[in-house]
Amino acid sequence: MAKQNVVIIGSGVFGMSTALWMLKESPEKYNVTILEKCTTVPAPDAASTDINKIIRAGDYADPHLAKLSVDAVEHWKQPEWQGCYHESGVVCLSGDDPAGRAFVDASYANCKAMGLEPNYVRTPAEIKGCWPKGLQTGAFARRAGYHNTVGGWGEAARSIEIGLQRVKDMGGKVRGGAEVVAINRSGRKVTGVTLKSGEVIPADLVVVAAGAWTPSLMRSPGIDIRMPESEVIATGQCVAMVKVEGEELALHNKAPVVFNLDNGYYIFPPTKDGIIKMAIHGAGYTSCTGETCDDSKVSLPRTKLTPGAENGALPVEAVKAMRKHLEDHYPYLARKPFVETRMCWYCDTKTGDWLVDYHPDYDNLVLATGGSGHAFKFVPIIGREVKSIIEGTATDEFKNRFAFTPGTDKGADFAIQGNQDSKRAIASEAWMRSSLHSAASVGGQTYDNETFRPPASGEGDYHVSDNSDGKGGAARVLDLGQVLVLDVVLLWVPVHVLDPAQVDYEGDALAGGQGGLVFLTQANFQVVVITGGNSGTGYATAKAFYEAGAKVYIGCRSEERANTAIENIQRGGLPNLWGKWVYKPTARPEAVGTLTYLPLDLSDFDSIDNFVAAFKQRESQLDILYANAGIMATDEGQYTKQGHSLQFGTNVLGHQRLIKQLIPTLQATARAKGTPSRLIVLSSQGHIAAPPGGVHWDSLHKGGKVLDKWADYGQSKWGDLALSRYVAKTYGPGTRGGQDGAIISTGIHPGLVATNLGTHLNGYKVMRYTPGFQHGMQVDTYTGALNQIWVGQLAEHDAQNVNGKYVSCYQVVAPQRPDLYEDVKVDRVWDWCNAQDRKNL
Repeated sequence: MAKQNVVIIGSGVFGMSTALWMLKESPEKYNVTILEKCTTVPAPDAASTDINKIIRAGDYADPHLAKLSVDAVEHWKQPEWQGCYHESGVVCLSGDDPAGRAFVDASYANCKAMGLEPNYVRTPAEIKGCWPKGLQTGAFARRAGYHNTVGGWGEAARSIEIGLQRVKDMGGKVRGGAEVVAINRSGRKVTGVTLKSGEVIPADLVVVAAGAWTPSLMRSPGIDIRMPESEVIATGQCVAMVKVEGEELALHNKAPVVFNLDNGYYIFPPTKDGIIKMAIHGAGYTSCTGETCDDSKVSLPRTKLTPGAENGALPVEAVKAMRKHLEDHYPYLARKPFVETRMCWYCDTKTGDWLVDYHPDYDNLVLATGGSGHAFKFVPIIGREVKSIIEGTATDEFKNRFAFTPGTDKGADFAIQGNQDSKRAIASEAWMRSSLHSAASVGGQTYDNETFRPPASGEGDYHVSDNSDGKGGAARVLDLGQVLVLDVVLLWVPVHVLDPAQVDYEGDALAGGQGGLVFLTQANFQVVVITGGNSGTGYATAKAFYEAGAKVYIGCRSEERANTAIENIQRGGLPNLWGKWVYKPTARPEAVGTLTYLPLDLSDFDSIDNFVAAFKQRESQLDILYANAGIMATDEGQYTKQGHSLQFGTNVLGHQRLIKQLIPTLQATARAKGTPSRLIVLSSQGHIAAPPGGVHWDSLHKGGKVLDKWADYGQSKWGDLALSRYVAKTYGPGTRGGQDGAIISTGIHPGLVATNLGTHLNGYKVMRYTPGFQHGMQVDTYTGALNQIWVGQLAEHDAQNVNGKYVSCYQVVAPQRPDLYEDVKVDRVWDWCNAQDRKNL
């Protein structure tokens, strides 16, 4: 009998394993060719080309899959898989969610029925006992589950490589760069495939095993073959990694895999290189070619091989969720930067069951796909099951369960009912349509809550909003006339409603604005630098982020004043309008961050350089840089240590030197976290008092023209906005400089604030210490800090809308002076600062 020519489209789990079993069991029957569209095999962007995957033994609520998974583990242990399987054990947990607990209980019962010896853990102490002594874990409050010592994880990419090599050793062909553009047909018979190169490959049997690319392949113009009415769709799942070394690595090597059945979070022991991978198995994200992912549209995987997605950026909400879960499991790892992130693309079915069946319209076309995030563990045997379908020897359970039109509507796997604040569901019955999609930002534009589309080449990466309910949403836009009127009105309207004697903070740091207060309740894992953080709006900003869990670095000249500020912040102190301190300790002392003083004099290059060196010794991460410090209307004829005009030299030149040296750290953090870092520059409406053109260049050095103190102040505030605009247009999202890590940069006007900034001025002295004037003319420091705190905690898609903009009182985008929209003038400020920098380095 002549051999059948079998063409398998896809070199991943289903494709490789099917070829392996065909050639292993029936070499006399089949000639097998695997076609992979990617030139590199295995495809580097495939879900299976990963550092590791979970291998569970019996940990299914469904008895059939539980039995199949135990069989797979026995095959993993065979020599041909060359030690890819690592038996670390698996801890399966759930919170109070009834579906999650029911899944845990059913899985536990199945493990026991198959002769495994899982250990049920009902208390935090029992859960912690699953880890080696000396390894610090989270509290695991209100969680329970079991520890299965059988199972663990597999080296994913290496396993696929080994399997494909075995296919070739047994006479099969594996072709890279062979993209299929047509499945050739004659009536009910498939005759072969056509490649993008034009080559036609005849076939007696075609197996479509293209993973997440299956839906788009089947709906492509050259194929256009219907898929099941029960939805099959490509979804992106979020993956992140941290690195451990030394003692941490030695301890974690003995840790189990942890899988949470209620929120989908799972985390591995480290690889030999110290990489700890984590992910969230959830409803995922779609990248659709149309307005919605309905039955007429396609979700197309957007991977590191997709132009514009090379850096593996993740949705902001997913990054935050993984950070929170990481802290819940290993608190001391939570501040580590992610060394890599990626979107892992699954082919999901509505029920979570695989799709392995002949296509009902063709006699020799087989679909082997729909892994739904739980196919890899079956690599050694899943091809055996596909082969049984092809040859008609499959059990009724398998045939019905994984049919084109399944005979059961029960799901294969997870009973995860919710995913934190996103309200997504992965109920085992019908989660896909109700909850798969999420609001998102693409190239600076916000799309609806049905779907997001990949940006065109060059538009940059998407980031899902973590603020989709609009709370604290985008800033309003005013024209110049409105801003001038508003500034005057704000002097007389009692907007200082945040006087600490009047407001119950309930332990939350306020970052409010128009239309109600916004609570900055969580800045965990953020590192924030604030110049001038010892007083005024800088103090209020430092207090807000400290109480929300950030690591805050305060840069100022006086160690004594810095230590006093730190003590006051830790006591919950805020000055009211008359300078009286009101103390209200945070209601959540366990949630606070840290406060660190580093000496910084912005009028001295040496001090700036020392600050940067000291900061970089302590941190490799910087999420937000507040260029907050400044001086105002100092007496004429004063100069910095390097001989520059004191106001411009401090407010502009000093900050530029600081910003420039910290840009690499801001960018590195943006790359690690997959979301832009922030630069927030405190300016003033006083920038409109700058000389024509923005800066009187002859006034900036000792011996040059001496400007009036207010004109000099005006040009320094104009220069601050120029710095902000320069960084925005040079390193912002979508820019060439931003490709190495984007920075969102915003200028701020705080309003007329009761600080010590103008206490040397006679008029300010009267207003500062005269209650009547004070109440009518100024706002307290916390109200004055609202804009800069608000911008610092904006969701990314809203923050992109204020990149390069000027935010005025309160939560409104205001126009800048027209000459700030001229790039040549903005560039000149940055270039002039660089020139002074070179003279003094």
